[in-house]
Amino acid sequence: MVEYLYENKILSLTAAIVSAHVSNNDVNAAELPGLIRSVYGSLSGLGQKTGLDADVTRAVGSERPVPRSMTPSTSEMSQN
Repeated sequence: MVEYLYENKILSLTAAIVSAHVSNNDVNAAELPGLIRSVYGSLSGLGQKTGLDADVTRAVGSERPVPRSMTPSTSEMSQN
């Protein structure tokens, strides 16, 4: 049931996005199926883990203090 609702929401959002795009831009009729597939694929992929997620997790997980040379000095902060 939840998957059906999710799928229905993705289809509804796809239709709304493509409709808005087509109403504001010149789109050749032959390009429309590809546009729909692209938008649907992008929305379907939201929230799914990618290889980049692992890299970000590793980078964030290995937090180190910011070196003093990279932080603004007190005089620089007071100028803003």
